[in-house]
Amino acid sequence: MRRLNVSGTWPCRVCGVHARGFSVVELMVALAASLVVVGSVLAFTVATVQSNAETIRATRLTQDIRVVMGLLTREIRRAGHDALAEQSIASNEPGNRFIAFEVNEDGNCVLLAYNRRPAAGGAWNLDPAATPQQRELKGFRHVLVDGVGVIEAYASESDVASEDLPDCEDGSDLWRPITSARQIDITELNFDIALIERNVAGVDITVRQIGIDLAARLTTDPVVFRRVRESVRVRADEVFFPDP
Repeated sequence: MRRLNVSGTWPCRVCGVHARGFSVVELMVALAASLVVVGSVLAFTVATVQSNAETIRATRLTQDIRVVMGLLTREIRRAGHDALAEQSIASNEPGNRFIAFEVNEDGNCVLLAYNRRPAAGGAWNLDPAATPQQRELKGFRHVLVDGVGVIEAYASESDVASEDLPDCEDGSDLWRPITSARQIDITELNFDIALIERNVAGVDITVRQIGIDLAARLTTDPVVFRRVRESVRVRADEVFFPDP
């Protein structure tokens, strides 16, 4: 005959040492280990996100200064171009009326001239007597705006008076920013000129090689910094014909 358990409890067949639960110490050790693992994963995730963000900002800064450098090199390479040079040679008046190329003493400003519009030829760009349409003068300079470095370009307009010649220290609105102070801080813009003298068949030729140093950092994150240097040869060489 089977005995009934009327007390409402059943005998524990597995009671003993192996049936005990986790102690408080064991739970704390497991929790600490879990926190270490989760913390490591979170730290790795945050570091990855920050690294990706820094890479994106650095890439954007690199692209911005490359665009600026591309503009500077194109304009400097074009310096001295005269669309009416053939007419000068045909009229026995050789010489380039747009050969002017100037860098200020600080090396952070350049002025250059060229003429790519045949209808705008006639007078030398830097001649104060030249009409506005005959003066196709360009300029680039480094200035500070509220403590942030900016590159400005001289924007010549058709209605500019003949006496308003560009100057590196000019404060007129003809100098206009081509970089945004809210995004990048131009810390350095420097131009240097190397002159190479040659003589070909009795004609003296001066080759002008221009070095450009450009450095910038992000305005919102100065740690992100980039520096580039380019060397540009001005295509229009200075030519000095001997006296007849």
